[in-house]
Amino acid sequence: MYAEHPFGSILLQQIQTEGYRLNYYIFSFLQQVSLFGTEENGGLQSLLSLKGGLQFGFKGRAAQTLAEGQFTLLDARTADTETIVPGGRECHLINTYYTGSGYEEWLPHFPALKKALRDKGRKPRFLLPSPRPARHTLLDAVQEVLQEQYQPELQRIFWEMKVRQALFTQLAQAYTEPDNAPATQLELQMAERAQAIIMQDISRHYPNDQLARMVGWSESSLKRAFQKVYGSGLYEYLRTARMERARELLLRGEQVKTVAPTVGMRPSNFTMEFQKYFGYKATSLRKGTR
Repeated sequence: MYAEHPFGSILLQQIQTEGYRLNYYIFSFLQQVSLFGTEENGGLQSLLSLKGGLQFGFKGRAAQTLAEGQFTLLDARTADTETIVPGGRECHLINTYYTGSGYEEWLPHFPALKKALRDKGRKPRFLLPSPRPARHTLLDAVQEVLQEQYQPELQRIFWEMKVRQALFTQLAQAYTEPDNAPATQLELQMAERAQAIIMQDISRHYPNDQLARMVGWSESSLKRAFQKVYGSGLYEYLRTARMERARELLLRGEQVKTVAPTVGMRPSNFTMEFQKYFGYKATSLRKGTR
């Protein structure tokens, strides 16, 4: 399917079987565009950014920024979604839905995923705290799906193998990384102390060793515990907090020159970091537009 308008275009290619539905999107817009939709699915959803990067989220909740070459996993229950596509560059996204038959046999090997999917009382959500950089094996499998051509029946078998391989690679990367054991009570306590210090004043950046001394723990132990509890490094967490706060202030109508120092950055560095993080310019935000 293809749609074109003076402001840009969308190309969608779809592969659908009983086990999965793969949507390959190519977006090209002159300005930033927000696309709203309602998804009615069950099971797992995988998002993989091949080019350009964008944001994806559920209505009324914070979106995840999916940079080029990153993937994330979602609990794909019925939900209103928003896809925020930056302007001025081409973006390629693979959005795949897997039915139970596509992954249930693997669940015993990924207990954390099994528990999350068993929890039927929760709303649609991201299964990963933040996107992960895709391994080369995942990107290679996707490229083969898009490029290799066989006779129709062989093509179907080939796609089935490669799509399952792509999902397995994502699950293995997300749920079998080193030190994937749950955080202990001490790790939780120390990570929360560090998080409170970071959020008390996001305009300040404490080096990891200083932050560790402030909470009374070793630097290596604190870094490991913080990653377990919050799914990111100490500075990565601060950077995310700064960018989200900056976006909130800009939407209120504040100017870049006042927002930047509020989040501890110079205006020249801030504009570059903001665009790198969100995929669009800070100056493109106006009060009440989003």
